Amino acid sequence: MRSESVWVCPSCRSALAVSERGARLTCTGCAAEFGIFGGIPDMRGDRPAWIDVDEDREAAARLERDFRSRSLEAMVRAVFESQPGRSQQQIDMRTRQVLVAPGRLTTQLDGWLRVPTSRPGFLDLGCGPGMLLAAAAARGVSGLGIDVSLVWLVVARRMIEQHGGVATLCAGFAESLPLRDASTPAIVSLDVIEHVGDQTRYLVEIDRIAADGATIALATPNRFSLTAEPHVHVWGVGWLPSRFQARYVRARSGRAYDFVRLLSVPGLSSLLRRHTRFSGRFVVPQVPEDEIEGMHGRRARLARLYNRLSDSPLLRWPLLGVGPFFRYTGTARTRRHAQAT
Repeated sequence: MRSESVWVCPSCRSALAVSERGARLTCTGCAAEFGIFGGIPDMRGDRPAWIDVDEDREAAARLERDFRSRSLEAMVRAVFESQPGRSQQQIDMRTRQVLVAPGRLTTQLDGWLRVPTSRPGFLDLGCGPGMLLAAAAARGVSGLGIDVSLVWLVVARRMIEQHGGVATLCAGFAESLPLRDASTPAIVSLDVIEHVGDQTRYLVEIDRIAADGATIALATPNRFSLTAEPHVHVWGVGWLPSRFQARYVRARSGRAYDFVRLLSVPGLSSLLRRHTRFSGRFVVPQVPEDEIEGMHGRRARLARLYNRLSDSPLLRWPLLGVGPFFRYTGTARTRRHAQAT
């Protein structure tokens, strides 16, 4: 057995050893074993999630086997085609979005994500198909990727490699991260916190792995947005008490509403203050111009009006209250300073 240097046991955080054939990892502390699929460790435990872990492993194995010699586009398209309820138009649109995302992320890497994604070894938590990691790799910056879906990690590995990077990926849960304490210089987690089973634990884990002075960038839809809920396209979901939301969504749309819990700015601010060392600010993001170009008529006009309003300092807090989404950027205080306060 040889030592594995990046990942640690998600349960006891001891070092891992990899078998000579590279088929599994074994914890040197608690002796837990974890499989390796296509070079990607699977360190998901037995935790409630929106994904069926066993089905995901089987799907990832099929994707790795059947698309090893085919294009990235074919691989991405196959993933969307396997998802029930998607029309051909939706499959085509989503496939294009994933493929062009690394290029479109340039604006964000030059903007609000510039600091965290310029630090080698930054973590993209909930990396999905690896678009952000690929965009950073194209600039010569290597990051780590963790996602609950092994299927998307198989895609992410291909995407990162095609953009000149080396993929360092792991399947895991955000509530039990397979990383050492204070080991991570920056964390980016976009549209993830609303899907985790335990939001408090998610933030506690981010705080645990964050080095002193680490930067964080979060993005999430706004619970109290005046627009429709973005996952199920039903208006007014977030304005209801949490216990009524799933029932309301099912009545209005016939769709399930599990593992979605939107936060407001005050809600996330309270969680960050109580469970992390991060201090920072909330930002009203603009709708990217390339997205607006794909809109038509009234929707495009409203998006451009929203962008103009978001530039006004007087409207910042109202838009943070009822805008469709928001961002948070912060820096971790030193542990000594946090304990003193």
